[in-house]
Amino acid sequence: MVTKTRYSNESIIISSSINADKRVFGTENFVLKKVRSWQNFLVRKYSWFWKIAVVVIVADQLSKFFIDYVQPQSSFIHLVQNTGAGFGILKGQTLWLALISFIVAVVVIINYKKLPPALFPQVLWGLFLGGVIGNLIDRALRGYVIDFIDMQIWPTFNVADAAITASVIGLVVYYWKE
Repeated sequence: MVTKTRYSNESIIISSSINADKRVFGTENFVLKKVRSWQNFLVRKYSWFWKIAVVVIVADQLSKFFIDYVQPQSSFIHLVQNTGAGFGILKGQTLWLALISFIVAVVVIINYKKLPPALFPQVLWGLFLGGVIGNLIDRALRGYVIDFIDMQIWPTFNVADAAITASVIGLVVYYWKE
């Protein structure tokens, strides 16, 4: 039994326009190929870099929001509004410190493709970027950085500061061995 299928004029026009697109662009649009290639590159090679940076930023901002809202007082936790940098240097230089943080974050993001694809440096650079952006957000939105972890023998710090310190120590060790 033979069945005859009738096509409307619309399906012929759609079909011919699809074929024309395939002839002009190939099977996929050039832009879509580039976007998919870029996404695969980010996800496969550098996913830990981005994941760690986002986790540090979120943890830092959530902890600062909690401390600012609740304002708990204990021997190890108390709120400090830091208008300077670490160890009390550059007090009142929020604008300059924000500008430096922004430039550092942009340089790291622009050059992240040059980072070694190994897990250890990806995690360390992610910690560094997350810490820089976490403190940059504070300086841009509040005009100061919220510090709240007080170890009594060390200046008061926050999650971003801890991430930056750990990453710098780790990066020095990593690149020293390389």
